[in-house]
Amino acid sequence: VTASQGRTVTAYEVNNIISMPYISDEAYITKWLNQNYEKMGFNENYPEYYSRIGLRVRSKSEVIIADTLEEAGIPFLYEKPLDLGLVTVHPDFTLLDISNRKNVYWEHFGMMDESEYRNKAFAKIRRYEEAGLYQWDSVIWTFETGKYPINTRYIRKMIQELKERLGF
Repeated sequence: VTASQGRTVTAYEVNNIISMPYISDEAYITKWLNQNYEKMGFNENYPEYYSRIGLRVRSKSEVIIADTLEEAGIPFLYEKPLDLGLVTVHPDFTLLDISNRKNVYWEHFGMMDESEYRNKAFAKIRRYEEAGLYQWDSVIWTFETGKYPINTRYIRKMIQELKERLGF
C-alpha cells in the first residue's frame, strides 16, 4: 500500500491501524478524567475557594466557571500542566472536546486592572499563540477587572454554546 506522502505502508502498519480497539465516549471520558498529573500547590495563607464538588480553586470567578462547567456536564481538569515548548503553563481549566477527542484550554485572567498581572497575562497569551493555540479554536480566554467583574449570565451562555461544540 502506498501512503499519501508517497511512502509504502507495511502490512504490519495497516494491521495495527485496522485493529485499533474502539473505545466508547463514556470510557474515553472516564479515562481522561482519571489522568494523573502534578497539581500546583497553594501557599499556606492563600484564600480558600471551593466549587460545589469540593475542588479548590484560586478565585471566586473560578468557582463560578467550575460550577457552571459541572452543571453543563463538561468534563474538566484543573491546572493540568501544558508544555508549550520552552515553558510549561497551568491553564485554569483543561476541557475535553469529545467530538474531536482533544483538549481545549481555558484561562481566566481576573486581575486585568493590575499592570504586572496584565503584562504576565499578555505574555502567557503570546506563548499560547506561539505554540499554535488560538482563541476559541484551542483556547478560551476570559477577562475581568475590579470595575468589570465576570458576567455570570455571559459565562452561562458561553458554556451552553461550548457544550454543543465539544459534543456534550
